[in-house]
Formats: sequence, structure tokens, C-alpha cells
Amino acid sequence: MPKVTRQLCDFAIQFESLLETGKKQLAATQKADPSLVKCLTVAVQKDEVADKDVAYVWEDGVLIRKRSELEVFQVVVPRSLDFVLSS
Repeated sequence: MPKVTRQLCDFAIQFESLLETGKKQLAATQKADPSLVKCLTVAVQKDEVADKDVAYVWEDGVLIRKRSELEVFQVVVPRSLDFVLSS
């Protein structure tokens, strides 16, 4: 395998690992945020939301808000990470 291709493959593996770590940290932060308790308790699996206009859904361990009228899925951001979005 050429050196450049091997470097790109190594980078892709490292990037995927970083994303997975970030997803796990986000999920843990969501579950620890007291402001999300209601959302966490009403969340359903993705295959259970077809008939709902708005629903909180678990996708790969991460809490997502589904809005069917807009066909949008939004990541639910814990308060401790809100500064990232508002900066």
C-alpha cells in the first residue's frame, strides 16, 4: 500500500475513534444533565416515532429530538455544552 494511502487510512481510523469518543461523552453528559430529565424519561427508540410530530429518540445512545413536520432530527444539547453553540 502506498505511504499516502496508508496515512489516509490511519487518519480515518483515528478520526472515527475520536467521533465515537465524542459521541460517548455527549451521551454521558446528556444523561447527567438534570435539565434533561423529562426528555430522557419520554425518549423512545427510533422505530417508535413514525406517528409522532415531535419526539425524543435514542440514536446510538445519543438523545435526539425528532420534528416530523420539518423532517428534522436535532441533537439535544446539555446545558453544560450550551456555551459551545452560543459562542
